[in-house]
Amino acid sequence: NRFTPKKNIKNLSIYDELDLFQFIYNNDTGLELSPTTRDYAGMYVEYAKVQIKANEWREAIDSYQQALLWNPYDVDTIYALAELYQEMEQYGMSYPTILNGLSYSLRVEDLAYGFALIGDFYYRKEDFEKAYTLYHISLMWNENDNARAGLEVLEELDREWPAILEGKEQEAFLDDLGLNDYPSVDMLTALKEAAFRFNEHDQYEAAYEYLAIYEDILGNVDPQVTAVLDQLEADHPDLLMEEFDHDHDHHHH
Repeated sequence: NRFTPKKNIKNLSIYDELDLFQFIYNNDTGLELSPTTRDYAGMYVEYAKVQIKANEWREAIDSYQQALLWNPYDVDTIYALAELYQEMEQYGMSYPTILNGLSYSLRVEDLAYGFALIGDFYYRKEDFEKAYTLYHISLMWNENDNARAGLEVLEELDREWPAILEGKEQEAFLDDLGLNDYPSVDMLTALKEAAFRFNEHDQYEAAYEYLAIYEDILGNVDPQVTAVLDQLEADHPDLLMEEFDHDHDHHHH
């Protein structure tokens, strides 16, 4: 019927399963994704890298911002932009940019990166105790060089460091800094539901990736998730091979 209104279509350079999830999660159901034939986001990221090598930092910032217009959910690009702001000492820009990255971070390595960058932020503000604790929280998410490097620099300062926070104390610390919402429980629940939906529609790769990520973050807490993962691995052994390309440790290794 030519009188039916067209669905609202958004042309974005989104090809990655996780970015697709973020698109679904962050937009109204009436919005449909139509991926661009060319990866404009990727092109702008390449420009930015060239510009950084040429010390054209302002231009690089523009390129990263252009990339994010084409794919607003690309965590690597968001964090690259945040680091650039931080290098330029534009802390009023770097901090909200890091939080933006954290709000889309679902893989343990992305969460680790975000918290390491907030550690850097406090390090640059000479709030060394907070930086120290944030680097350790980053490492609890995932082993990474950013947090390690930060801690090495701090340990040269030769001072008494606070005890490593865990459980309730860590929660209170993050609460004080307004950092307790990452990753959000709502988002994780939506990720799990999207996985089950994709699984029913035979989109096994997405289902498998989402559930593996869910377990990476929460551990083996949900028997239904474990059951679907086991089923997917039994029916599609190739998924496990692909998964090794990502840095995920699934519960069977």
